[in-house]
Amino acid sequence: MLFLCTYILYTIYLIYILYPIYYIAMKIQHKAMLLRHYKDDTKRMLQEMQSIACCNHPFIIGLAYAFQTPILAMMTLPLAVYGDLGVLIMNSPCKRIPLPHVQFYVAEIVSALVYLHSNGLIYRDLKPANVLLNGDGHVLLADFGAIADVEGVISSCTTSKITTYANTNKTQDPSIGTNESENVHVSTPL
Repeated sequence: MLFLCTYILYTIYLIYILYPIYYIAMKIQHKAMLLRHYKDDTKRMLQEMQSIACCNHPFIIGLAYAFQTPILAMMTLPLAVYGDLGVLIMNSPCKRIPLPHVQFYVAEIVSALVYLHSNGLIYRDLKPANVLLNGDGHVLLADFGAIADVEGVISSCTTSKITTYANTNKTQDPSIGTNESENVHVSTPL
């Protein structure tokens, strides 16, 4: 596990998977800090994980697994190899991106926003730091903590897409950690 970056509410680590060989990002959040930030609204803590799990679009970040301990909430996400749009802008000559690149990124962002809006979700945190760039140079919208669910989409899709396993420190469902289905596995301590 290699440290990548830290933000106010979370830290991102690079995780190396041995077999098959690939990299993923792990977002680790301290529950107490999240509760202080969201003013003890526990529903907001799960909103990001559930909204990402409900979305299936090439320009929206995917969720492989989500799990928690009594202190931490963690999500494993695809690795955005080229960082975010803010870093790209800062590292570009004169802090400007060429117009054809801007048009390409804007088209992909609009495609993702149209998908979200057509599904009753309003993305309310659009900024360069939340637009990630994957290994192919395509954008991935990230950070769904401020998303608005105007049609109850998140609650209706989570029953079909998210499988929850309750376990204690002594027992664990053997199917956790396997990729038997396309469902997102969420481990919840008792």
